[in-house]
Amino acid sequence: MRQNLDLLYSVGRDEEDSALAEYAQAYAQLEQQGAASEHVRALFSPENPIVLPAFLPNPLVNEPARESAGHIDIAFEVDKYGRSGHVRIRDRSDGSTRAAERQAVQLVLRSRFRPAFAEARSARAATYIVRHYVND
Repeated sequence: MRQNLDLLYSVGRDEEDSALAEYAQAYAQLEQQGAASEHVRALFSPENPIVLPAFLPNPLVNEPARESAGHIDIAFEVDKYGRSGHVRIRDRSDGSTRAAERQAVQLVLRSRFRPAFAEARSARAATYIVRHYVND
């Protein structure tokens, strides 16, 4: 989706609003074409946040490795422009460290996300809770 890059590299509110309008148009077109609502929902309001650019592996949502030191559960909001905020650690395993927590929080704060959409409208904010595995 070109909108991902448009939003990621937008400068100023006008460009961000233009990218959001493209998302809304794509959403409406899929619904008009009769795409199954669960597929549209999965694409525009996914359970896990999609870090932009979306064609790269999502650095936030990872799978546990055998040598995983533990996990950190992170809660945060993504605003309608894909910026994160209100980041907090909800839980962590004994194997995770404070340094790993800081690193995970910085990952969320530095990332830009695909905004959540419902009924061809951008959500004001979407709240996510993800489990991030700490791999040594």
